[in-house]
Amino acid sequence: MGTVATENNQSGLLPLADDQLLIFATDAHRGLQITTAAFNYLSQDMIDAMDAHRIPIGAQNYLLSLLAPMEPEIVTANGPLG
Repeated sequence: MGTVATENNQSGLLPLADDQLLIFATDAHRGLQITTAAFNYLSQDMIDAMDAHRIPIGAQNYLLSLLAPMEPEIVTANGPLG
């Protein structure tokens, strides 16, 4: 089944496979007009927060490695920087 995440619903938490995560990301971000710049700012904010909480670099890299492949599904708009 690969990497598993969970989605909250009325019956509790359901496991989601990797391919379902991308579909969920697309649906969740549809119409929000997220630019590459906004995606990159979020990534940097996450890094700053993890640094502030002394999260080990390996754990940070792992989290970011899960986020990075979703970028094409999340970025839905062109902006001045992206």
